[in-house]
Amino acid sequence: MLTPEQQAVVDAPMAPLCVVACAGSGKTKTSVQRLVQMRRNLGNARGRVALLSFSNVAVDTFRKAYEILARDLPAGFGRERVDIDTLDGFITSCILRPHGHRTMGSLQAAYLVTGSESFLDGFTFKTTSYPLPITKLHVAFVAGNECFFCQRNDNLEVVASALRFA
Repeated sequence: MLTPEQQAVVDAPMAPLCVVACAGSGKTKTSVQRLVQMRRNLGNARGRVALLSFSNVAVDTFRKAYEILARDLPAGFGRERVDIDTLDGFITSCILRPHGHRTMGSLQAAYLVTGSESFLDGFTFKTTSYPLPITKLHVAFVAGNECFFCQRNDNLEVVASALRFA
């Protein structure tokens, strides 16, 4: 059962909405209820609805709750047309992967490497002290130029971009 305030959020007009409330106030429950209500309102005639969070834990909770509540949606109501993800996961899967090649001037979609791919097993890079696994290599842009670095303890160490990878 939702409180009157929560129900007002669930029934709010179909527009972007930001809800700010204290911990334990029912934001997660209300968010998922609103997502189900939006899918119900849209039926099968329109696109997708996104529920985004900065937290992986919240995303997992949203997904589990939505799966339970979406069972009540009538067949054909686009219950699978939802994106429940972290903000960075959504940007990667819905913007960078499908459209990034245009920005890069490439003829095909880019393959984004996350560092956990099996073909990277055993690859290392050299540091001033000892080689580290390739998964510890990071990149940033400083003054418009790429800069490779690794983090050891609480210190950042710049890695020369001309170094060869083993």
